Amino acid sequence: MVSNTIGLLQLPSITLLTPKTLDEAVSLMVENPDAPIIAGGVYIISSIIDRRIRPSKLIDISKLDALRKLEKSGDLVRAGPIIKHWELAERFAPVSRAFKDFGDSYTSPSIANLATLGGSIALRHSSEDLILIMLVHDAVLKLRTASSVREVSLESYLREDSGRHIIEEIAFLNPSKVFSSFQKIALGVSYTPLVSAAVSLGRGDGGGLLCRVATSHCRGGVPGRVRAAEEAVEDGGLDHDNLELVGKTVEKEIDPVDDLTAPAWYRRRVAGVLVRRMLDQLRRALPR
Repeated sequence: MVSNTIGLLQLPSITLLTPKTLDEAVSLMVENPDAPIIAGGVYIISSIIDRRIRPSKLIDISKLDALRKLEKSGDLVRAGPIIKHWELAERFAPVSRAFKDFGDSYTSPSIANLATLGGSIALRHSSEDLILIMLVHDAVLKLRTASSVREVSLESYLREDSGRHIIEEIAFLNPSKVFSSFQKIALGVSYTPLVSAAVSLGRGDGGGLLCRVATSHCRGGVPGRVRAAEEAVEDGGLDHDNLELVGKTVEKEIDPVDDLTAPAWYRRRVAGVLVRRMLDQLRRALPR
């Protein structure tokens, strides 16, 4: 049983379920359909404190070693969902501009020490910077449900209802093999992202450009890839005039939420500017 007191704050009593294996975690997930699954618990615990949710049970997968891997496999990296944000930033910042930018712009060391890759992805929300970086590294998720194990691209995962599941693995392009960048415009000291974007560039087997573009608030509050902008780069190249077109394409294609922190027109405009600037910077590092 989890203590129901944090300082002077009284919380409801919560039973903490701690599976020893992934199979046991799946069984507990099925037996307790209303119990949130936690590892770092950053979002869930804050939601309980704010009384947005009132669960009676939590399923804690943070001790499952099978979900903790972070290893290279050919041109891919395979990561477990309970890998912490700081581990990713520390591992890949020396070889990846996007991961360095992510680490440098992080809100709080205490959150970085708790927040997990799988937790960020499962939120499917534009507040999660890592989603954009994973999108431009072609991330693919392995999902474990009660009846199956299946793989789905992160891009598709953000758009679909995957039902009750546990993310077992996230596979993404080795950051040392990709030219990528990440930037965000944040609100004051809270660093709440108003607009963020990530891009990557590479060369295909035939020498042609390969491009990925992702923005926050691509569809309402959900991040996503901007395929029309990617195609504009791959078809038109990286000269100044075409990059202006790419920026305008981003503005046209995304459909951001209009809320108290920023109007939709502002998010569209800034997203286009961020994408254009990052592509202009990366083109100088890209091999001819």
